[in-house]
Amino acid sequence: MNQITHKDFGFFQTELLQVDFITFNLTKLSNLQISQLATYFRSLGFNCYLKKTEISQFRQEYSNNNHFQNKFELDIILNLPYQKEIMQIQFSGLSANQFY
Repeated sequence: MNQITHKDFGFFQTELLQVDFITFNLTKLSNLQISQLATYFRSLGFNCYLKKTEISQFRQEYSNNNHFQNKFELDIILNLPYQKEIMQIQFSGLSANQFY
């Protein structure tokens, strides 16, 4: 398998590209693992929200532990269509840029 590296395209900064949206597919996590993930990202300045599905317009604060000083957001998507064993975490806008 061929490896694609920054030498093929350059770095995002030198190519003047900006990250606007990052999504990771994960194997379903237990409630304890989701809690640990949220705690970790909160410590990095991200408030965490749960969404039942990706297309859901409603999201709820995870565990009511978000901090008003956190400037970034992480959405945890619990259910994906046709993917019973997969969940997602999503960073959008400034949050994606901060994560990158």
